[in-house]
Amino acid sequence: MKKLWLLSFLIFICGLVFFLSCKSTKDVFQPKELSYIGVKDFSLQKMSLSKPQVGMALQFFNPNSFGLAMKDANIEVFINNSFVGKVTTNKTFTIPARDTFLLPISLEVDMKKVIPNAIQILAKKSIDYHLNGSVRAGKGVFVKVPIDFSGQHKLDF
Repeated sequence: MKKLWLLSFLIFICGLVFFLSCKSTKDVFQPKELSYIGVKDFSLQKMSLSKPQVGMALQFFNPNSFGLAMKDANIEVFINNSFVGKVTTNKTFTIPARDTFLLPISLEVDMKKVIPNAIQILAKKSIDYHLNGSVRAGKGVFVKVPIDFSGQHKLDF
């Protein structure tokens, strides 16, 4: 009886060591951060003099060997260092493993905060943007993931 228990224990320990030594298992316990690539597909979704709605897609790369789901985005958007609006969504988006993906977002812009920068935007023909906030990501269990990206986008007009 003791020999059977000892043999079972040794098999369990060997299996556990093998399981924890696998690269894919390490990736699950220590996932890599998503890599921000840029912004694509700017579009005017709703025209209004006070609060137009702008659409865009944030492009990311998932370096992990497993896919995730992303939901509950809560992101503040700054253009030329001025707060212009907030992106919120309750939709769930699928993130493929080891691939790039687009996260479509919609932003209601407060024109009172954009107009002071309009001359600068027209003169430069580009905007500096900063996205700051969080999303919930996971697979079954969701955790809050911080978002903090900056960049520049050239305007075509």
